[in-house]
Amino acid sequence: MINFLRAATSDRSGADAMDAAPDALARCIDRLRDIIESETRILKQGGHVDFDALNQRKTHALLEFLQVSRTAPPQSATQIGDRVQSLQKLLSENALLLERRLQAAQEITNLIVHHIRESESDGTYSIRSPGVTPK
Repeated sequence: MINFLRAATSDRSGADAMDAAPDALARCIDRLRDIIESETRILKQGGHVDFDALNQRKTHALLEFLQVSRTAPPQSATQIGDRVQSLQKLLSENALLLERRLQAAQEITNLIVHHIRESESDGTYSIRSPGVTPK
C-alpha cells in the first residue's frame, strides 16, 4: 500500500497519474482521520486507551501519507485542502483531550506521592506543633 501511488502512476498515462495522486492522498488522510477519531472517542468516554497500538497505527498511517505526498504533484495539495483542514481540527481536539488526560494523571501522581510522603513522615519537620490538631 505504501507504494500505491508509484504503482498507479506506472500503469497510467501522465494525466491519469495526476488524477490518482489526490485520491491516494485522500485515502491516507481518511485512514489517519479514522485512527484519530477512534482515539478521541475513547478519550471522551474515559475508557482504557491502548496507546502503544494506537501509536503504531498512527505511525504507519503517517509514514504512508508522507510517502504518497512526496510523489504527488503540487496541485494535489489544493485538491485535498478541505480534508487536511478537517484533519487539523480533529488533531487539535485530540491533542487537547490528550493534554487533559496527561494533566489528570500528573495530578493523581502528585496526590499519591504527597500521601506516601505524609504517611512515612514522623512529623519531625512538620509545620504543625505537636499536640495541635488542625481545625
